[in-house]
Amino acid sequence: MQKATPVENQIKTLAPIQAIDILGGKKTVGTKRYDDYRQGRSYRAIKSGLPYQALEELSKRLQLSKKEVLTLIDIAPRTLHRRKVERVLPARESDRLFRLARIYARAIQVLEDEKEALAWFRHPNYNLGEVTPLSLLETAEGARLVENELNGIAYSVY
Repeated sequence: MQKATPVENQIKTLAPIQAIDILGGKKTVGTKRYDDYRQGRSYRAIKSGLPYQALEELSKRLQLSKKEVLTLIDIAPRTLHRRKVERVLPARESDRLFRLARIYARAIQVLEDEKEALAWFRHPNYNLGEVTPLSLLETAEGARLVENELNGIAYSVY
């Protein structure tokens, strides 16, 4: 496998920064969390919990139903109402939500178009076992496979 160039590494590290914008940016996550993300301290912002509104923003951007989002971040429908009232997601759910946004941001980078990224997420992929990349994002291992596939596309491995 080819080693990434400094420019490729820089592009790859932009995905977490763009992910926070996909989740609604400063308006949704607040200035403190937004600054943590922008300065490479996403773990701190995730640990403190993302606002419920970030889930809504991601759902809109990915054109997902509530049921699809709940499946991807492993929240029961009854729990969703409680999260809406509490207005913040626990760290585990925030981590899954951020992972989804980060991989989506990476897909936009690699495919160079948000519509293309949406289509790619929903189309069965031969290299991923004829399942959709979106369906694999329910687990950390599935997410790793999707990221590897995106990196293969980005670095013309295929």
